[in-house]
Amino acid sequence: MANSTSRSPLLLVAAVASAGAGLVHAAAAGGHGADRSLVWLFALTAVVQLAWAAAVVVRPTRRSLVAGVVLGVGAMGAWLLSGTIGIAPVGALAVPEPIGAQDALAAALALISAVAAGAAVLVLGAGRTGALPTPLAGVASLVVVALAVGGMVAPHAHGDAHATGDHQTSGDGHASGDGHGDGEAHPDADPVFRGVDVSGIPDDQLADAKSLVEETRAVVSASFSDVASVEAAGYRSIGDGRRATGVSYEHFVNSTYLVDGHELDPEHVESLVFEVEDGHKRLVTAMYVLGWGSTMDDVPEVAEGLTIWHDHQNLCWDESTRQLAGVLVDGRCTPGGTLRPTSPMLHVWLDEHPCGPFAGVEGHGRDEQVECPSSHAH
Repeated sequence: MANSTSRSPLLLVAAVASAGAGLVHAAAAGGHGADRSLVWLFALTAVVQLAWAAAVVVRPTRRSLVAGVVLGVGAMGAWLLSGTIGIAPVGALAVPEPIGAQDALAAALALISAVAAGAAVLVLGAGRTGALPTPLAGVASLVVVALAVGGMVAPHAHGDAHATGDHQTSGDGHASGDGHGDGEAHPDADPVFRGVDVSGIPDDQLADAKSLVEETRAVVSASFSDVASVEAAGYRSIGDGRRATGVSYEHFVNSTYLVDGHELDPEHVESLVFEVEDGHKRLVTAMYVLGWGSTMDDVPEVAEGLTIWHDHQNLCWDESTRQLAGVLVDGRCTPGGTLRPTSPMLHVWLDEHPCGPFAGVEGHGRDEQVECPSSHAH
């Protein structure tokens, strides 16, 4: 079979498609430096797909072709799972995400490879030399190459299992403005606002914002140190922060404080957030949450253009456990739960943050070159 297989145009299509899918996955790995679990997952997939393409060209056998079918179908299946019910063992993919161009192209190439390899097995097993005329196979290979190039340059956008698409930040003075995050700090700025451009913010508003940060840090640091102390005070995890590797964030919420009428009160902080890395949890930020039914129109003035209020419009919850159960995908809670948009929220970091004390959890890296976003994702 090796000789006839080597002449099969189907083999060319299968190998080129697998190599193309591998290159797309390699590009995706390079674009996920902040999440080591996804870097390793995409990198490993790329290596396997490229290795199979090389191996099946050098020494094509029925067994290697069948392996290619399994590889292609497996990659396609993983993509379908990530977009429908999520892949629980991979924390970053535990919640379904909408289809992105890069994902779809990688999956399409894997499927093309599987179909071509499977057809080669069937056709050659029947004693024929191939199902495609050589010119047509050449055209098909060029199409596959075009798809691979498109996939490599396409942006990989996670849906909001990772960056909620229905996430909103407050506008007209509450969203990060010019210089907030990517601008230089004002030379006369208080150290509390290091990394933030506070030029143009009135002194009285800066004073109010500084007071909120300092009082929040003092009260929370004196009252809580670990998960046990937080839970003893009535806070419960919403079930996030589940990435197997890398850094993620777990939110603990005190349901009593959500309805007590207190707002921006350090003694009644509605949520406390832990940074989770390699199983270790460290309390890093307090998060104020406005009362039920509040919208961005109800956000209180603290320091116009400095505080980053945000909400989530597509999170689904298990009403019995009050934990995250999914996200809204195509109008349905996936994999389950009941849609319940959140009220506006505001982080206050307990230690110095490169993007300022009110930054979202995304971008809280230790890298001095970290990009400072104006929102965050669960």
